[in-house]
Amino acid sequence: MPAVEHPVPANPEPVEAAAPVAAALGAEEKAHFEELVKREAERAEKARQTVARLAAQEKAAQVARAARAVAERQRAEAARQAVAAPEAVVRAGVPQSPGEAVAAAPAMPPKLSVEQACANTSNFIARDLCRIDACRAAGNARDPICVWYRRLEEERRNRLAN
Repeated sequence: MPAVEHPVPANPEPVEAAAPVAAALGAEEKAHFEELVKREAERAEKARQTVARLAAQEKAAQVARAARAVAERQRAEAARQAVAAPEAVVRAGVPQSPGEAVAAAPAMPPKLSVEQACANTSNFIARDLCRIDACRAAGNARDPICVWYRRLEEERRNRLAN
């Protein structure tokens, strides 16, 4: 079926819809109609204000999220740089070169043996407990004290089993 075209005037005149309705109504009905129009205008204004407030809140939330994202990226970059150059300290106002920072980084302290780690304990009971705890670490499995403790434990189990 072909579409029906309705002619549209070139300069349509504004039609005042409320005027004919208001003329046909009595004074009381007219006042009621005006009150309804006024209430609807107030509701529309309140809705516009709410939409504007929500838009402002959303924009503020977006700005806050963007600021947090930038701060997080900066923290991550600072952490990456700290890991890459742990001794990158500014000396006399002139930053070090990356090669100099790596060369200036102190070597890791040598790993202490179980005996050295527990040397500062106050008495022989605390020293033995410290040694037992230190021997639980996987890195100390070949320490002579840990080997000796494992041998004692194995002998004790064998005695109890027999």
